[in-house]
Amino acid sequence: KESQVEAVRSLLDGIASREPRLRRNITAILGGIGSKDALPAIISSLKDEDSDVRKAAATAIGNLMLKEGIDPLAIALADEDGQVRLAGVNALSRFQSIEAGRLLALASDDTDIWVRCAALKGLSKIGDKNAEKILSRAVMDEVGVVAITAIESLFAMKGVEAVETVKKGLRHNNPDVAWAAEKTLSKIAK
Repeated sequence: KESQVEAVRSLLDGIASREPRLRRNITAILGGIGSKDALPAIISSLKDEDSDVRKAAATAIGNLMLKEGIDPLAIALADEDGQVRLAGVNALSRFQSIEAGRLLALASDDTDIWVRCAALKGLSKIGDKNAEKILSRAVMDEVGVVAITAIESLFAMKGVEAVETVKKGLRHNNPDVAWAAEKTLSKIAK
């Protein structure tokens, strides 16, 4: 036990290294070993100058699954780098809580379509009324992949109860979205 504590302390010291690759690796390791004591250092890494370190920090917070890590993930969602924002959304999706859902709802309007898609999938895991409202609106999103993700996420969340909302997708201007709605409705009909 004492040697484990010493190892964590050494890793925490190394997180201040000048070498971004080392900071990234240490951040990932700290998230993987599940030490609650590492959370403050990992949260600090969300503000690192290197985007790979910030991405590793968001992922590490998701791996730790500590409720105290949810609100700091807002830092990742505001990051200039889309990959960091995506890592933040993926981390939030692991929590499946109303608190995480609040941040995922914000991310569902991100400028990056992949961040938006991941946020919609994460919201479907939470499954509350707000998530349903956001997913329903996204069925008619002008970006086809976002609308398709919304259709699939609604079905994952509500099953046969999603039929009325999924039907809206049949009227989408994008034929791929209409096809996804048709495919989903055929699953519901079985």
